[in-house]
Amino acid sequence: MFVKQICTERSIIITAQASLKEAMRMLIEHRISGLIVTDGHDTVVGMLSEKDILQRLLPTYAEFMADPVAAMKYKDVAFKIEKAGDMTVGDIMSTPVLTIGPEEHVMKACAEMIAHHIRRLPVVEPSTGKLIGIVSMGDVFRGLLTKVQAAQ
Repeated sequence: MFVKQICTERSIIITAQASLKEAMRMLIEHRISGLIVTDGHDTVVGMLSEKDILQRLLPTYAEFMADPVAAMKYKDVAFKIEKAGDMTVGDIMSTPVLTIGPEEHVMKACAEMIAHHIRRLPVVEPSTGKLIGIVSMGDVFRGLLTKVQAAQ
């Protein structure tokens, strides 16, 4: 089974210049946990996940260890949340982006996601680098389940 057989071709994308507020609205509206960030011409430049956003708003481990009392001042966290509207997607997106080609085996996609602790991979055309879609851990699981059911 190949990535092109299970990927979602209509990806929800955003640009790095978009506001974080817009990205958060899109995540909620589409009931997804991550967005592909493009340059506006279908070239992938980053990924933005709920985890990226929350990590940016909460104290880091180093901040907590340096001063646990200060790190637990949730008024400071609330202030960061209020200021999040001033941030752009490019300010906190994850880069570089791991991608996969449509002709790769599904298990390679699965192995990459497990090895890199991620839940989705943009699917790009190897010759052009242009975005085709996205494959998630859920897509892999559903594809495997379909294969198992067909074998019975």
